[in-house]
Amino acid sequence: MAIEAIRIVMRHLEAQDRETRSLIARGEDPLGLANVRLCASVEQSKAINDVQTGVIISA
Repeated sequence: MAIEAIRIVMRHLEAQDRETRSLIARGEDPLGLANVRLCASVEQSKAINDVQTGVIISA
């Protein structure tokens, strides 16, 4: 559900404030998701077990 919510936000830029639109126009990520990996499948979720560095999991 969170993945779809992010997609909706990014599709409706007209609903964003000026600062957010400016970030997007410069090619920056307004949500700060550069290092975030979203898991949509069971396989992706299970792959988290193989990560050798620190992770934060949010559901």
